[in-house]
Amino acid sequence: ARLTATFIAGPICAFASHPPDTVKTCMQGDIEQVRFKGYGQSAGVLVAESGIAALWRGMPWRLFRQCCAVFLFDKISAEVAPRLFPHAFR
Repeated sequence: ARLTATFIAGPICAFASHPPDTVKTCMQGDIEQVRFKGYGQSAGVLVAESGIAALWRGMPWRLFRQCCAVFLFDKISAEVAPRLFPHAFR
């Protein structure tokens, strides 16, 4: 059940939070603020140049990374938790 919930909630949250993260990353990459000056202006530049889909660039890689992290953390917790807290698994 926890993996199912993770695979439902994770992509929904990633889809919602990806556009602001994309704008933030573009602003961070333009250190001298030549192209991206403010948050709203930066989002406008991205949409004007490449359409609204530009705000979700990199989304497949983000979802892939999340899926890998879920499996990795689940495996680690299943293996490590009983060793760290043996009294809880008797």
